[in-house]
Amino acid sequence: MKVFPLFVVLLAGAASAVDVKCHCGAKDMRSRCCTAYGGRESGDSCIFKNPTSTIRAAFVNCCPVGYNHFC
Repeated sequence: MKVFPLFVVLLAGAASAVDVKCHCGAKDMRSRCCTAYGGRESGDSCIFKNPTSTIRAAFVNCCPVGYNHFC
């Protein structure tokens, strides 16, 4: 019986994990910024799991001015 509550907690934790796609038009900087803040590259985007607003802002600031970037 003690396994059930633990399973519910794990399931709730997994359900709350949100993937957020961030984009930086400068490919070399996207790779560097993505790695620096714990994301993973996927195509033209960098995917973060549950990024804080600080990480999102840091990624956007990491991308050079003049390039299309958002998070």
